[in-house]
Amino acid sequence: MDEFLRETKQCVSLLGDGRHVHVVMGNESCDLDSVVCAVSYAFYLKKIDPSATIIPAADCSPADLHLRCDVAALFKHLNLSFESLVLASELDLEALQSAGNLKLTIVDHNELSAKWKSLKPSIIEVIDHHKDGKSHSKEVKTTIEMVGSCSSLVAEKVLSANASLVSTEVSTMLLCAILTDTINLDSEAGRTTDKDRDIADLLSQIAGHDVGQTVFDVVRKVKFDVSSLSALDLLVKDYKPVGLCSSSSDHVGISSIVCDLEEFLARGDAVEAIAKFLATKGINCLVLLSIFFPNGESKAARQIGVYCEGTALRDQVIAGLQSDDVLRLSQFSPKEHFSNIVCFEQGNRAASRKIILPLLACSLSVGAGSSILPPVDIQHNDTAALLSDASPAVLETEPNAAPVELIEEYNADEEASEERRFRAVGVEGVPSSVNLEVIGKYRRVVSHGGYMPGSKNAIIILSACYLPNKSTKDYNHVMEQLFLYVVSSVQRLAVDNYCIVLFNTSSDLNNTPGITWLKKYYSGVDRHLRKNLQNLFIYNPTLRLKVLFQLARPFISSKFWRKITYVRSLRELRSSVPLNDIDIPRSIMESDRSTSVESQSASGDVPSVPSEEDLNTA
Repeated sequence: MDEFLRETKQCVSLLGDGRHVHVVMGNESCDLDSVVCAVSYAFYLKKIDPSATIIPAADCSPADLHLRCDVAALFKHLNLSFESLVLASELDLEALQSAGNLKLTIVDHNELSAKWKSLKPSIIEVIDHHKDGKSHSKEVKTTIEMVGSCSSLVAEKVLSANASLVSTEVSTMLLCAILTDTINLDSEAGRTTDKDRDIADLLSQIAGHDVGQTVFDVVRKVKFDVSSLSALDLLVKDYKPVGLCSSSSDHVGISSIVCDLEEFLARGDAVEAIAKFLATKGINCLVLLSIFFPNGESKAARQIGVYCEGTALRDQVIAGLQSDDVLRLSQFSPKEHFSNIVCFEQGNRAASRKIILPLLACSLSVGAGSSILPPVDIQHNDTAALLSDASPAVLETEPNAAPVELIEEYNADEEASEERRFRAVGVEGVPSSVNLEVIGKYRRVVSHGGYMPGSKNAIIILSACYLPNKSTKDYNHVMEQLFLYVVSSVQRLAVDNYCIVLFNTSSDLNNTPGITWLKKYYSGVDRHLRKNLQNLFIYNPTLRLKVLFQLARPFISSKFWRKITYVRSLRELRSSVPLNDIDIPRSIMESDRSTSVESQSASGDVPSVPSEEDLNTA
């Protein structure tokens, strides 16, 4: 990665030689997520096309680069040259476009800022997690999804294409950006989605489970250390224009600051900084969004300040922020008295700038000439966050905590029977035993599904939905015993050639084992069993499962990959495997019906969904 960054920096001076250039550019706030997306995606594009000129560009002025201390900290931790980061201002993008030599991918935004509007014809791809402005033609490849971090979408694209290209370095960068944007995957922060958690877990398996958290802690400490920054620096660091008030010529902007609002206002240069900032940006009203961690707490607190010399405009902005009581604001008076600012504690800590911007847009009735989109609805992910924030029961629950499952105990008669409690098994030639009492409720993970037509090839069913949740008491011990049970069951059921049908769950991350378990299972199965496996049918091949298999390539033989068949529906599976003797999990049946109906509806066809009777007819 460092070599790639240094080469792209050196390449900048050679761009006038007529070569075609593909620039991957982040948004104008130039935050950590934006820079990581630009660098990691450009690095991936270079890997798949080494002869191309691919340049990641950070949209930041040289004078403001020192404010990106969190980006600098991440680069330093990974031994990458921060000075090698190419700035968009260093590239003559308009000249490249005029010569027909520019291809542009924009990440972490889907609308170019005003200074780059002329570059729109050169855009070939958009990757973003904000509201879709729907301003691009069908020729532009777009990946827009309202997830917590754009890095989740970039990671998903790269992992889906070729997980082997995601090095420890790249996975650490992406993981750090995801953790930073979602405030460490905190559900109460209102940003985290299932995809963010799923991708973060996959990246952790590449980077190392403790690495991402360590880097996140380092970056967060630097990000929230504002002691070396002036008040003006804090205002400049993360600024976004809101737009023009339709009833006047007044302009409004938002600055996000990473410190207590009172702490900011107590600075001796605060008043002068605000006045200078308003004049520089040409705005009449500044909304300050404060996020900080009070008294070292792990949960972030939020405050809002509205600074405006004009009473009418200030009241209009405040009315927008208080509309529908979404933010649950309570006014407070700072110790340092300022006549032109009104301060609020924000009760809804889940409401980020994504929610506040639409509220302001509505209050200002933003016109077509604005720098942001017309008023938009709050997205479903944010709405869910708002609702969950309003629920005291949810606030009292630890984030991401799933109910702890207790291992069911057998009765006294069953315990008295040694034969019922243990099963002998040999793993890699070493004798062992399975405690059936421990894995009693999870034994449905493996079952017999009959035989293939015209042969004695057994069909073995693995149902991932019956795996234990990671919050299960003594989870590691349960998985160890379950591993032995699955191996022993395959040994018993597969006397000769056989096939496996894996029913994969689509979303429950907490039930899915990682690469270590997969490697252990593969090496634990005797050689003749691996050889006798004729086919592995995988129902619902999710990104997570595909990535796990790609990560497993170093220790799985090449012959094994030719045995894998991905199937996306039970109807497709039935064309290869008789289903009449297979106990298909109800969750799989319901998911298959739902997917079939959605697919048929999208195509405009009349849905024809297999019933249980259909599935039992071979």
